[in-house]
Amino acid sequence: MNIDLQDENSRDELVRDFKRISEADEKRGHAGFYAVPKDDPELGEKRGHWREIQESGCVQDFTKSLSAEFGIEISEIDSNPDDPPDCFAKREGEKIGIEVTELVKSEILSQVAQSQKGIGDYSPWEQLLDEEWTRSEFTKRVEELITQKDGKAKNKGLIFDLLFIYTDEGGLPPERLEDWLSNQKFSATNIKEVFLLRSYWPDYREYAPIFKLNVE
Repeated sequence: MNIDLQDENSRDELVRDFKRISEADEKRGHAGFYAVPKDDPELGEKRGHWREIQESGCVQDFTKSLSAEFGIEISEIDSNPDDPPDCFAKREGEKIGIEVTELVKSEILSQVAQSQKGIGDYSPWEQLLDEEWTRSEFTKRVEELITQKDGKAKNKGLIFDLLFIYTDEGGLPPERLEDWLSNQKFSATNIKEVFLLRSYWPDYREYAPIFKLNVE
C-alpha cells in the first residue's frame, strides 16, 4: 500500500485505517497484533479485504525474518483468489505456494467476546492465567494446526511448499519457543516446510523471531 503523506486525503485515509486497526485490537482483547477490522462496504471494501491485508502483512514480516535468520529469499508475493494455498511467491526463481495460519487461544477470544456482550464475567485475572502455556499444550496445538493444513492440502491434491504459522501470544516468548521447538518433531505428508513467526519481541533481534519446525 503506497501512501502519499503530502496528500491530505491520503493522510486522512491512513489515520482512519489506524483508528480502525486500534479499535479492532481493543475489541479482540487478546493477541491483538493480528486483529482484523471489519470490512466496510460503504468504503468499497469487499468481504475479506482486511483479512487479505492482514495476511499480506504477516507474509511480508515472515519473508524479512526468513531472509535475516535463514538466508532464504522470497519475492513476488501475490494473494491467491482460489485459495488454497493462501498466496504464491517466488523462491530462487521458482513459483511456490504458501499457506498461512494463526496460533492463538481461540477460547480466550471467545471468552473476551462473550464478556464484552455482557454474557458472563471474564476477569483480567482469569484471562492472565489462561494466557499461560505449557509445553504439552503448545506442542499439541501446533500439531493440530499442521494436521489441519496437511489434510487440507491432501484433500485438494496439493503440496504446500511452506506453511507459515504466526502468533502474538504473550505467553510464548522467543526463548521459550526456541527451547520447546529445539528437539520437537512434527509430521506432515503434503507440506514441505513449516515455520513459526511470533510478533516482534523487544530486545530480541531487529526482526520478528522466526523458527523452523522439524517436520518429517
